[in-house]
Amino acid sequence: MTNIHLATCRIVSTGFGSGLIPGPRGTWGSLAFLALWYALSRTGINIASWPVHALVVLLVAFAGFCCVRDLVITLPPPPPGKKMDPSFIVVDEWLGMAIALSGIDSRCPWMIVASFVLFRLLDATKPGIIRRAEHFPGAYGIMLDDIAAGVAACVLCHAGFFLFSLF
Repeated sequence: MTNIHLATCRIVSTGFGSGLIPGPRGTWGSLAFLALWYALSRTGINIASWPVHALVVLLVAFAGFCCVRDLVITLPPPPPGKKMDPSFIVVDEWLGMAIALSGIDSRCPWMIVASFVLFRLLDATKPGIIRRAEHFPGAYGIMLDDIAAGVAACVLCHAGFFLFSLF
């Protein structure tokens, strides 16, 4: 692996540096993606359209998985009984947020906030299948729990929005 490749993997894996901010790194990473998503929506790109949003999700998923996979092999192994999920790797939060924001109108702040809060809550508490998803080895475990949390947040948000629209 070349130094350029490893440096690129570090940049992508840390969410362009958002995973290096002290404190709740998963939250900072999620907010960084949310800010980028919102900024893109203000450029005239219809980020909420399914083809554009699907492209964003696929790009983050592919780049994220490849970079996390290549970065993880350079890190020391975790202690016995611990899983490999360094807190500075936040591209998984970027992917989870991208999924949670699927179909969300960028002109509706309360929908955006609801998606963010639900994703962070599900990612932090890891109920049910979300917890099981993180037990896969290497990059799979790092990425899959956030994918599951993003899907759950998206489904819950849209179900909530639908139920709210009935009243």
